[in-house]
Amino acid sequence: MNVIETYDKNITRAGFFRMLLGLSMIVLLAAAYSSCLCFASENDASDSPANAPASVTTQMQENEVKAGYEQETYRIRFRKNGVLTKAPRALSCTYDKRYRLPGKNEPALDHWNTRKDGKGVSYKPGQRVKNLAAGGKTITLYAIAFSGKNNIEKLTKYLVRQGFTKQAAAGVAGNLMYESGGGPGDIKLNAVEYATGRGIGMVQWTDTTDAPRRTNFERFCASHGKPWPNKDLKVQIDFLMAELSGRYGRVWVFSPSMGYPARYKMSLSKFKKCRNVAMATRAFCANFERPYAKNCGMSTRILFARIALRYVS
Repeated sequence: MNVIETYDKNITRAGFFRMLLGLSMIVLLAAAYSSCLCFASENDASDSPANAPASVTTQMQENEVKAGYEQETYRIRFRKNGVLTKAPRALSCTYDKRYRLPGKNEPALDHWNTRKDGKGVSYKPGQRVKNLAAGGKTITLYAIAFSGKNNIEKLTKYLVRQGFTKQAAAGVAGNLMYESGGGPGDIKLNAVEYATGRGIGMVQWTDTTDAPRRTNFERFCASHGKPWPNKDLKVQIDFLMAELSGRYGRVWVFSPSMGYPARYKMSLSKFKKCRNVAMATRAFCANFERPYAKNCGMSTRILFARIALRYVS
Protein backbone atom coordinates (compact mmCIF):
# COMPACT_ATOMS: atom_id res chain seq x y z
CA MET A 1 0.00 0.00 0.00
CA ASN A 2 1.48 3.35 -1.00
CA VAL A 3 1.41 6.53 1.11
CA ILE A 4 -1.49 8.11 -0.78
CA GLU A 5 -3.83 5.10 -0.24
CA THR A 6 -3.03 4.98 3.44
CA TYR A 7 -3.82 8.71 3.79
CA ASP A 8 -7.17 8.34 2.01
CA LYS A 9 -8.22 5.48 4.30
CA ASN A 10 -7.33 7.48 7.41
CA ILE A 11 -9.38 10.44 6.17
CA THR A 12 -12.40 8.19 5.45
CA ARG A 13 -12.17 6.53 8.90
CA ALA A 14 -11.97 9.92 10.72
CA GLY A 15 -14.93 11.32 8.81
CA PHE A 16 -17.01 8.33 9.74
CA PHE A 17 -16.34 8.82 13.48
CA ARG A 18 -17.11 12.55 13.24
CA MET A 19 -20.45 11.73 11.61
CA LEU A 20 -21.34 9.31 14.42
CA LEU A 21 -20.46 11.92 17.03
CA GLY A 22 -22.65 14.49 15.31
CA LEU A 23 -25.62 12.14 15.16
CA SER A 24 -25.19 11.34 18.86
CA MET A 25 -25.29 15.03 19.75
CA ILE A 26 -28.46 15.52 17.74
CA VAL A 27 -30.17 12.63 19.54
CA LEU A 28 -29.14 13.99 22.97
CA LEU A 29 -30.38 17.49 22.14
CA ALA A 30 -33.70 16.12 20.87
CA ALA A 31 -34.20 14.10 24.08
CA ALA A 32 -33.42 17.12 26.27
CA TYR A 33 -35.86 19.31 24.34
CA SER A 34 -38.63 16.69 24.64
CA SER A 35 -38.05 16.48 28.40
CA CYS A 36 -38.43 20.25 28.75
CA LEU A 37 -41.72 20.19 26.85
CA CYS A 38 -43.12 17.43 29.11
CA PHE A 39 -42.12 19.32 32.27
CA ALA A 40 -43.80 22.49 31.12
CA SER A 41 -46.94 20.60 30.15
CA GLU A 42 -47.14 18.96 33.57
CA ASN A 43 -46.81 22.31 35.33
CA ASP A 44 -49.55 23.87 33.19
CA ALA A 45 -51.84 20.93 33.88
CA SER A 46 -51.30 21.07 37.64
CA ASP A 47 -52.27 24.76 37.67
CA SER A 48 -55.64 24.18 35.99
CA PRO A 49 -58.88 23.85 38.11
CA ALA A 50 -59.69 20.54 36.46
CA ASN A 51 -56.54 18.93 37.89
CA ALA A 52 -56.59 20.68 41.30
CA PRO A 53 -57.05 18.55 44.43
CA ALA A 54 -60.68 17.66 45.22
CA SER A 55 -60.83 19.89 48.33
CA VAL A 56 -59.58 22.90 46.40
CA THR A 57 -62.01 22.29 43.53
CA THR A 58 -64.95 21.96 45.94
CA GLN A 59 -64.02 25.21 47.69
CA MET A 60 -63.80 27.03 44.35
CA GLN A 61 -67.23 25.73 43.36
CA GLU A 62 -68.75 26.73 46.73
CA ASN A 63 -67.31 30.23 46.39
CA GLU A 64 -68.82 30.54 42.92
CA VAL A 65 -72.25 29.36 44.15
CA LYS A 66 -72.11 31.61 47.19
CA ALA A 67 -71.24 34.60 45.07
CA GLY A 68 -74.20 33.86 42.83
CA TYR A 69 -76.72 33.49 45.68
CA GLU A 70 -75.55 36.64 47.45
CA GLN A 71 -76.97 38.56 44.53
CA GLU A 72 -80.36 36.79 44.76
CA THR A 73 -82.20 38.77 47.44
CA TYR A 74 -85.78 39.92 47.97
CA ARG A 75 -88.00 41.56 50.62
CA ILE A 76 -91.18 40.51 52.40
CA ARG A 77 -93.30 43.52 53.33
CA PHE A 78 -96.26 43.31 55.74
CA ARG A 79 -99.47 45.36 55.82
CA LYS A 80 -101.72 45.60 58.91
CA ASN A 81 -104.81 45.73 56.65
CA GLY A 82 -107.09 46.96 59.43
CA VAL A 83 -106.37 43.85 61.51
CA LEU A 84 -103.19 44.76 63.40
CA THR A 85 -102.39 47.93 65.29
CA LYS A 86 -98.90 47.97 63.80
CA ALA A 87 -97.39 46.17 60.82
CA PRO A 88 -94.30 44.00 61.48
CA ARG A 89 -90.97 45.15 60.15
CA ALA A 90 -90.14 44.01 56.60
CA LEU A 91 -87.82 41.02 56.15
CA SER A 92 -84.74 41.28 53.93
CA CYS A 93 -84.26 37.77 52.57
CA THR A 94 -81.64 35.77 50.70
CA TYR A 95 -82.77 33.27 48.10
CA ASP A 96 -82.98 29.63 49.23
CA LYS A 97 -82.92 30.50 52.94
CA ARG A 98 -85.90 29.99 55.25
CA TYR A 99 -87.52 32.79 57.24
CA ARG A 100 -90.22 32.65 59.93
CA LEU A 101 -93.25 34.86 59.33
CA PRO A 102 -94.28 37.09 62.26
CA GLY A 103 -97.68 37.39 63.95
CA LYS A 104 -97.97 34.13 65.88
CA ASN A 105 -98.85 36.01 69.05
CA GLU A 106 -101.45 38.26 67.43
CA PRO A 107 -104.93 37.13 68.57
CA ALA A 108 -106.74 39.01 65.79
CA LEU A 109 -104.54 37.59 63.01
CA ASP A 110 -105.65 34.40 61.28
CA HIS A 111 -103.13 34.30 58.42
CA TRP A 112 -101.10 36.32 55.89
CA ASN A 113 -102.21 36.58 52.28
CA THR A 114 -100.70 37.89 49.06
CA ARG A 115 -103.94 39.76 48.36
CA LYS A 116 -105.67 42.38 50.47
CA ASP A 117 -109.03 40.63 50.11
CA GLY A 118 -107.59 37.30 51.28
CA LYS A 119 -108.12 35.54 47.96
CA GLY A 120 -104.45 35.01 47.12
CA VAL A 121 -101.85 32.63 48.55
CA SER A 122 -102.08 32.19 52.33
CA TYR A 123 -99.33 31.68 54.90
CA LYS A 124 -99.72 30.93 58.61
CA PRO A 125 -98.21 33.20 61.28
CA GLY A 126 -94.98 31.58 62.43
CA GLN A 127 -94.67 29.53 59.23
CA ARG A 128 -91.13 29.08 57.83
CA VAL A 129 -90.99 30.11 54.17
CA LYS A 130 -88.38 30.52 51.45
CA ASN A 131 -88.11 31.80 47.87
CA LEU A 132 -91.30 33.90 47.93
CA ALA A 133 -89.63 36.21 45.41
CA ALA A 134 -86.23 36.81 43.76
CA GLY A 135 -84.16 39.30 41.84
CA GLY A 136 -84.44 42.07 44.40
CA LYS A 137 -88.25 42.18 44.17
CA THR A 138 -90.64 42.83 47.09
CA ILE A 139 -93.63 40.66 47.96
CA THR A 140 -96.40 42.15 50.11
CA LEU A 141 -98.34 40.07 52.63
CA TYR A 142 -101.60 41.38 54.10
CA ALA A 143 -102.96 40.56 57.56
CA ILE A 144 -106.24 38.64 57.41
CA ALA A 145 -108.47 38.59 60.49
CA PHE A 146 -110.01 35.57 62.17
CA SER A 147 -113.31 34.78 60.57
CA GLY A 148 -114.70 33.22 63.76
CA LYS A 149 -118.40 33.37 64.35
CA ASN A 150 -117.95 34.73 67.87
CA ASN A 151 -115.44 35.28 70.67
CA ILE A 152 -115.53 31.59 71.60
CA GLU A 153 -114.26 30.50 68.20
CA LYS A 154 -111.67 33.28 67.98
CA LEU A 155 -110.28 32.53 71.44
CA THR A 156 -110.12 28.74 71.07
CA LYS A 157 -108.48 28.87 67.64
CA TYR A 158 -105.91 31.33 68.92
CA LEU A 159 -105.08 29.14 71.95
CA VAL A 160 -104.66 26.07 69.74
CA ARG A 161 -102.20 28.05 67.63
CA GLN A 162 -100.30 28.83 70.82
CA GLY A 163 -99.84 25.13 71.55
CA PHE A 164 -102.92 24.31 73.64
CA THR A 165 -104.81 21.14 72.81
CA LYS A 166 -108.35 21.62 71.56
CA GLN A 167 -109.67 20.29 74.86
CA ALA A 168 -107.53 22.68 76.91
CA ALA A 169 -108.60 25.62 74.74
CA ALA A 170 -112.25 24.62 75.18
CA GLY A 171 -111.70 24.32 78.95
CA VAL A 172 -110.47 27.92 79.04
CA ALA A 173 -113.41 29.11 76.94
CA GLY A 174 -115.96 27.22 79.06
CA ASN A 175 -114.69 28.95 82.19
CA LEU A 176 -114.74 32.39 80.57
CA MET A 177 -118.24 31.82 79.20
CA TYR A 178 -119.33 31.13 82.78
CA GLU A 179 -117.29 33.90 84.44
CA SER A 180 -118.38 36.63 82.02
CA GLY A 181 -122.01 35.61 82.00
CA GLY A 182 -121.98 35.24 78.22
CA GLY A 183 -122.57 31.49 78.07
CA PRO A 184 -123.76 29.41 76.43
CA GLY A 185 -123.79 31.69 73.39
CA ASP A 186 -120.52 33.62 73.73
CA ILE A 187 -117.88 35.19 75.96
CA LYS A 188 -118.88 38.65 77.19
CA LEU A 189 -116.00 41.12 77.06
CA ASN A 190 -117.34 44.16 78.95
CA ALA A 191 -118.62 42.06 81.84
CA VAL A 192 -118.76 43.44 85.39
CA GLU A 193 -119.40 41.22 88.41
CA TYR A 194 -123.08 41.46 89.24
CA ALA A 195 -123.00 41.28 93.03
CA THR A 196 -120.05 43.49 93.99
CA GLY A 197 -118.68 44.97 90.76
CA ARG A 198 -115.18 43.89 91.78
CA GLY A 199 -114.51 41.49 88.90
CA ILE A 200 -114.27 42.83 85.33
CA GLY A 201 -113.65 41.59 81.82
CA MET A 202 -114.00 38.13 80.35
CA VAL A 203 -111.88 36.57 83.13
CA GLN A 204 -113.51 38.68 85.88
CA TRP A 205 -110.13 40.00 86.98
CA THR A 206 -110.30 40.93 90.65
CA ASP A 207 -107.84 42.49 93.09
CA THR A 208 -106.99 40.10 95.92
CA THR A 209 -104.57 40.15 98.84
CA ASP A 210 -102.02 38.13 96.89
CA ALA A 211 -102.31 39.84 93.47
CA PRO A 212 -103.77 43.14 92.13
CA ARG A 213 -105.08 41.45 89.02
CA ARG A 214 -107.83 43.96 88.22
CA THR A 215 -105.45 46.89 88.66
CA ASN A 216 -102.87 45.22 86.41
CA PHE A 217 -105.54 44.56 83.79
CA GLU A 218 -106.79 48.16 83.79
CA ARG A 219 -103.25 49.51 83.47
CA PHE A 220 -102.52 47.06 80.65
CA CYS A 221 -105.63 48.16 78.73
CA ALA A 222 -104.78 51.84 79.16
CA SER A 223 -101.17 51.35 78.02
CA HIS A 224 -102.42 49.62 74.86
CA GLY A 225 -104.88 52.36 73.95
CA LYS A 226 -107.95 50.38 75.06
CA PRO A 227 -108.90 51.80 78.49
CA TRP A 228 -111.48 49.94 80.52
CA PRO A 229 -114.38 49.44 79.92
CA ASN A 230 -113.82 47.93 76.49
CA LYS A 231 -115.02 45.15 74.22
CA ASP A 232 -111.62 44.48 72.72
CA LEU A 233 -110.92 40.75 72.50
CA LYS A 234 -107.32 41.26 71.46
CA VAL A 235 -106.26 43.32 74.46
CA GLN A 236 -108.01 40.94 76.86
CA ILE A 237 -106.39 37.88 75.30
CA ASP A 238 -103.03 39.65 75.35
CA PHE A 239 -103.37 40.29 79.08
CA LEU A 240 -104.53 36.72 79.72
CA MET A 241 -101.42 35.39 77.96
CA ALA A 242 -99.21 37.87 79.82
CA GLU A 243 -100.57 36.53 83.10
CA LEU A 244 -100.04 32.92 82.06
CA SER A 245 -96.47 33.73 81.04
CA GLY A 246 -95.69 34.84 84.58
CA ARG A 247 -95.23 38.50 83.72
CA TYR A 248 -97.40 39.52 86.66
CA GLY A 249 -96.18 36.96 89.13
CA ARG A 250 -97.70 33.60 89.93
CA VAL A 251 -101.33 33.50 88.91
CA TRP A 252 -101.46 29.78 88.12
CA VAL A 253 -101.64 28.46 91.69
CA PHE A 254 -103.52 25.55 93.25
CA SER A 255 -104.94 26.39 96.65
CA PRO A 256 -106.38 23.48 98.70
CA SER A 257 -108.13 26.00 100.94
CA MET A 258 -110.57 26.75 98.09
CA GLY A 259 -112.02 23.25 98.50
CA TYR A 260 -110.84 21.53 95.30
CA PRO A 261 -109.73 17.88 95.25
CA ALA A 262 -105.97 17.33 94.93
CA ARG A 263 -106.50 15.64 91.55
CA TYR A 264 -107.42 19.05 90.09
CA LYS A 265 -103.90 20.29 90.76
CA MET A 266 -102.05 20.51 87.45
CA SER A 267 -99.05 22.42 86.12
CA LEU A 268 -99.67 24.90 83.32
CA SER A 269 -97.50 22.91 80.90
CA LYS A 270 -99.47 19.75 81.64
CA PHE A 271 -102.75 21.62 81.34
CA LYS A 272 -101.85 22.79 77.82
CA LYS A 273 -101.46 19.13 76.80
CA CYS A 274 -104.66 17.91 78.49
CA ARG A 275 -106.93 15.91 76.17
CA ASN A 276 -109.93 15.53 78.48
CA VAL A 277 -112.23 18.54 78.18
CA ALA A 278 -113.89 18.00 81.58
CA MET A 279 -110.55 17.67 83.36
CA ALA A 280 -109.18 20.71 81.51
CA THR A 281 -112.18 22.75 82.65
CA ARG A 282 -111.74 21.68 86.28
CA ALA A 283 -107.99 22.38 86.20
CA PHE A 284 -108.36 25.89 84.75
CA CYS A 285 -111.04 26.74 87.30
CA ALA A 286 -109.05 25.39 90.27
CA ASN A 287 -105.62 26.76 89.27
CA PHE A 288 -106.42 30.05 87.50
CA GLU A 289 -109.91 31.35 88.28
CA ARG A 290 -109.98 29.92 91.84
CA PRO A 291 -113.52 30.63 93.06
CA TYR A 292 -114.68 28.60 96.06
CA ALA A 293 -115.34 25.06 94.89
CA LYS A 294 -118.67 24.83 96.74
CA ASN A 295 -120.43 27.36 94.50
CA CYS A 296 -118.21 27.49 91.40
CA GLY A 297 -120.83 26.00 89.06
CA MET A 298 -118.44 23.33 87.79
CA SER A 299 -121.04 21.28 85.94
CA THR A 300 -122.15 24.37 83.99
CA ARG A 301 -118.55 25.28 83.19
CA ILE A 302 -117.99 21.79 81.77
CA LEU A 303 -121.19 22.04 79.74
CA PHE A 304 -120.03 25.33 78.26
CA ALA A 305 -116.60 23.85 77.53
CA ARG A 306 -118.19 21.03 75.54
CA ILE A 307 -120.05 23.65 73.51
CA ALA A 308 -116.80 25.55 72.94
CA LEU A 309 -115.09 22.36 71.74
CA ARG A 310 -117.44 22.24 68.76
CA TYR A 311 -116.00 25.51 67.47
CA VAL A 312 -112.45 24.22 67.37
CA SER A 313 -113.00 20.57 66.38
